[in-house]
Amino acid sequence: MKKYPFFSDDERLQSVKKLLQQLRKAGFKAYIVGGAVRDLLLNRSINDIDLTTDATPSDLLGLFPDAKLTGIAHGTLTVVDKGYAFEVTTFRTEGPYRDGRRPAFVTFETDLMKDLSRRDFTMNAIAMDEEGIFYDPYDGISDLARKEIRAVGEPELRFREDGLRIARAYRFSAMLNFTIAPETKQALQHCATKLGQVSMERRRDEWTKWLTYASATDCANLPQQIFSQWTGLTVPKTVLQCKFYSMIHGYLDRLALMSLAINNNATDKPEESTVQLLSSMKYSRKEMREVAALVVIASSYLREPPSFLPLQWTSLLAQIGESGLIRAVHIAKAMQFARSQEPWNVNWRIESEREVTDLLAHSPLRSLHDLAVTGEDLLKSCNLRGKEIGAALSLLYENVSQGVLRNERAELMRYIHSLKHLLQGGDEIERKP
Repeated sequence: MKKYPFFSDDERLQSVKKLLQQLRKAGFKAYIVGGAVRDLLLNRSINDIDLTTDATPSDLLGLFPDAKLTGIAHGTLTVVDKGYAFEVTTFRTEGPYRDGRRPAFVTFETDLMKDLSRRDFTMNAIAMDEEGIFYDPYDGISDLARKEIRAVGEPELRFREDGLRIARAYRFSAMLNFTIAPETKQALQHCATKLGQVSMERRRDEWTKWLTYASATDCANLPQQIFSQWTGLTVPKTVLQCKFYSMIHGYLDRLALMSLAINNNATDKPEESTVQLLSSMKYSRKEMREVAALVVIASSYLREPPSFLPLQWTSLLAQIGESGLIRAVHIAKAMQFARSQEPWNVNWRIESEREVTDLLAHSPLRSLHDLAVTGEDLLKSCNLRGKEIGAALSLLYENVSQGVLRNERAELMRYIHSLKHLLQGGDEIERKP
């Protein structure tokens, strides 16, 4: 068996080695397993490090009395050493998955091979001991070399046990730039409805990860049935096939692009439709607010690129900042390029950033607070109320931004006094003095 020099002087890795040695000295078998081993073999940065052992939960508590009982019913405890947390799980096999999420029961085992047999993909069914020796009963190392995702054992059984594994297969494919083995891909599609039975929160988390990594090819290759079961959306998956989709980075920006594509920029309420979309997918209010701001600005830009900072953008600018404004214009440009037959301008990002910088530089106002008059001034001097004040401030903002009026209190007040009767009558006012 091949040895690998895994344990460097890195403090976290030394903590792992110490835990493995403690278990060995107590007479137990212990291994690193799962994603840490996979990422080690791929020379990727390692996030969580999980251990598996034949020590029972009670044995583990005897060795590590301060361990956290994170999943003791399924044999999992979390051991903390020098501030680093490691999940340690007893070897186990699993009973039937009656809810498509968790096994009805688990049986603790003493054989590592039985534990590895329950894993989802061969690349995640590799274990390694403290000597750097690999245990690879399903030839996962060869699949890693082939850049192929293959289910452990019978593929359909794996996906019927836990429907989220379907999403994980596509997420790993996007993240690692791997292909999915033919028999595994066929089983994914046969079991697609199992994914729809998983809670939206779990599907959303995998969708966010997939969306972060997905290339235009990944979008094109995602089957419609998988897309629908994963997102809960009934729209065609062509909303993902913007030819410049891969030029937009970050899952929030890609959610904004997806929202624009779903509505085809036809809705007059982009914020409302975006919030409705993300709410159905159980995103947080913070995420919904940021994506909605990006969509509102991008929608406005697509209708007509502004010559000054629109009032509608000012509150959103305060929310997402200048960098967010640039991101929104990038999203709008991606939509424009997707619809256009014209050749792609390779400098579009630089030009977008320059466009936003110039827009802000030539906009004398950044918000209503920059006006030389306030709502209180209009209340006291012009006897305006409620919506009348809002309409007056909006009118002043546009005229000052366009250079029609100077931002001086006396001039602004004269202008509003001249239109007072129209404002109070609710009449539409031409945007010039």
